[in-house]
Formats: sequence, structure tokens, C-alpha cells
Amino acid sequence: MEITEKTCLRCGFEWYPRKPGRPATCPKCSAAKWDQPKQPNEPGRKRIHNPPSQTRESNGRFKRTTV
Repeated sequence: MEITEKTCLRCGFEWYPRKPGRPATCPKCSAAKWDQPKQPNEPGRKRIHNPPSQTRESNGRFKRTTV
């Protein structure tokens, strides 16, 4: 049985799997949908930016600010 090279459509990593068949995940990025391209409207990790409620003073201590 021939083992063909696989390519992750998420991160672009190319590898030869150890066993024949479809690998469960990409060995580099661990994507389960490695054989499906990521859609533009597909949700991903989003960082929520919360502005700090405290600021540093010149002496290194925190000064609480009101919002």
C-alpha cells in the first residue's frame, strides 16, 4: 500500500503519515479539519481586549483610574 504526502490546508505543513488512511489531525497545528480550507467567516480564536483598569505611576506602583 502506498503512503502519499499529506498537506494541511490550514497551516501549509506537508508530511508523510506513518499509517495509510486519513490522519486525525495535522501534526504541526493539530487542526482536525486539516484537509478543508479555512473559510473567511469561520470563527477562530478572538482576543478580547479589555483596557486596564489600573495604570502605573512613575514609581512603579499602580494607580486606579475611573472609567
